[in-house]
Amino acid sequence: MNHIAVIGAGQLGSRHLQGLASLAVPTTLYMVDPVQDSLDRARQRFQEMPANGHVTALQAVRNIEELPDRVDLAIVATTAEVRLMLMERLFSQRTVRNVVLEKVLFQREEEYGRAGQLLTDNGVKAWVNCPRRIFPIYSRVLDFFQQDPVRSMQVHGGDWGLGCNCVHFADLFCFLAGTVVEEYDTGLVDKGFYAGKREGFVEFGGTLIGKAGKTSLWMTAVNGSTARHLITIRGEALTCVIDEVGGQAWFIDADGRWHSEAFNLPYQSQMTGTVATAILAGDDCGLPTYLSSAKVHLPLIRSLHTHLLQSGVDTSCCPIT
Repeated sequence: MNHIAVIGAGQLGSRHLQGLASLAVPTTLYMVDPVQDSLDRARQRFQEMPANGHVTALQAVRNIEELPDRVDLAIVATTAEVRLMLMERLFSQRTVRNVVLEKVLFQREEEYGRAGQLLTDNGVKAWVNCPRRIFPIYSRVLDFFQQDPVRSMQVHGGDWGLGCNCVHFADLFCFLAGTVVEEYDTGLVDKGFYAGKREGFVEFGGTLIGKAGKTSLWMTAVNGSTARHLITIRGEALTCVIDEVGGQAWFIDADGRWHSEAFNLPYQSQMTGTVATAILAGDDCGLPTYLSSAKVHLPLIRSLHTHLLQSGVDTSCCPIT
């Protein structure tokens, strides 16, 4: 019997639960949240899924202390400011084999090293939920650029959440270009910050520019605009344009000939079951490991925090989630 816990039963946590409803191995699920309304909503969403005899129970608990002694997989779907504290509590009180962490991982630079050491000390295998790597369309894009390595990637659109979502595109860039951006230029980021969608968190607008050798990543979010974002990926000769919202990709060859392909982006509820099955079997789940994702996260956290300080904002962290 596998024991899987989803910690944080909010919007994203409830979608993870829906995905786990399809597991084909004997499993007891646990959802952990101190707010009863969140637990009730998550249970309702779980019950919308087809019945599955392999998932023998779904237990709603208010705190980590009510989990079983052994947890085969924990999905930590809380907001960033409490994630490390919850990991410390969980690992000190329960034996955990595997963990999937939501992004943004943490708000303070020093927490990345502490979390890495915590995982090592407790022998926990860890991944981060940056799932564009496992979207079929991006496997197709990766194949397209096999003979013409990616040199630049641009993400441009309306208010798509430069702070809370930039790590998704930085990770996609790492996947496609095979390199990590180590430093970002915030000179074109709007001064200060904007109110985030979640209370207590902030958002950014403008353009964040990353360089990695001869490759570059440009991410632009126009504050107040509702224009959907487009992703443009270029090699020396090849170009690909992705419209994620419209579900359309254009592939342009060296002679300017192009063709389009339609696609559907999978929902979180369609991915979590597959990811969990691979992890429990000891296979590659396709998500970035904690160590590789921390390398993608840290330059972003460092740059955005510095930008806030230079804008006159007195803060000890980068309050994004």
